[in-house]
Amino acid sequence: MIIIGAAGAVQVAANPAVLLAINPACALEFLLEHRTIGLAALAAVFLVITGAEALYNDLGHFGRKP
Repeated sequence: MIIIGAAGAVQVAANPAVLLAINPACALEFLLEHRTIGLAALAAVFLVITGAEALYNDLGHFGRKP
């Protein structure tokens, strides 16, 4: 895990602009600029996050085997 973190830190240091993805203002700007496609993209991101949370929750209840 330390190696993955170090590799990620090197890439972020090389291109610090990727940290703008954390800024919610960028998401709003994207939505306003691209309208329909922006809404579809943000909806897809929402579904991915909630799906990942549900998967993690199921792993906690049932374990990896099922």
